[in-house]
Amino acid sequence: MQFEYSIHSMRGLTAVTTDGVVLKTARAPAVVRTAALLRHLATTGRQPVPLRDLAEALSAPKSSVLSICAALEHEGLIRRHPGSRGYTLDRGVLELASAYLNGMDIVELFYDTVKRLRHASRETVQLAVVSGLNVTYLSCHTGEQLVSLTSGIGRTLSATHTAMGKAVLASLDDNQIRFLLRHHVFGTPTPRSLSSVDELLADLHRVRDNGYAVDDEETTEGVLCYGVACVNASAPEPVAVSLTLLKTRDTPEVRQQLVGDLRVLARFLSNPLEAASGVAL
Repeated sequence: MQFEYSIHSMRGLTAVTTDGVVLKTARAPAVVRTAALLRHLATTGRQPVPLRDLAEALSAPKSSVLSICAALEHEGLIRRHPGSRGYTLDRGVLELASAYLNGMDIVELFYDTVKRLRHASRETVQLAVVSGLNVTYLSCHTGEQLVSLTSGIGRTLSATHTAMGKAVLASLDDNQIRFLLRHHVFGTPTPRSLSSVDELLADLHRVRDNGYAVDDEETTEGVLCYGVACVNASAPEPVAVSLTLLKTRDTPEVRQQLVGDLRVLARFLSNPLEAASGVAL
């Protein structure tokens, strides 16, 4: 039995059977124009766009664009402003965006984004959730380096020693951190591990000034990590990303490149809609 499947392309929609027979090639101009109209309104912000401007932007007759606008307005996707006789997006678009975000898997988004990064894609990059003083690793991109520097997925480490943990803790004020650490016993995995609240607070001040955290051989000797928190990421608890490398490779130029990529990754995980837009990294 033959099954039919579809291939999307810029030329339209082609239906093909499993034995390779092309059944038809079709394009739906009204759908294409509708999508173009919504995307155009998305670029104009809150400023209402007159019908004639929409028709010009779409290179379509005003009558056709008016029909599309009427249908979209009826569905609550756009709004007509009587005073200006222009159109803007309406809350129905937000409902669709919310449905998309609810189905977004932050781990999948992490992998998809890391491989697009110019410099960090060649490195060990990790994603973790930070719950209180525990950092639990969710995923890892191993890159192309000869030495693999990873923590196993599911492994939990102390937030006080890891770059991702400190990146998230830096969002709290000193009093909140002291309260959180009131019963905490500092372990010392390495001689460089922080061993007191005062040392941690001093380090967190540097994190706030620099915009990223550093694990400088505090978890493993000879290994350096940069960490950046993801603000408002679509996860039930705070998440952060880190990049791990041998300390001997840490130079001002390398740090600038890798931390820059890490910030882009954190920004995209914080705003999946921006990531989905296909914007260049």
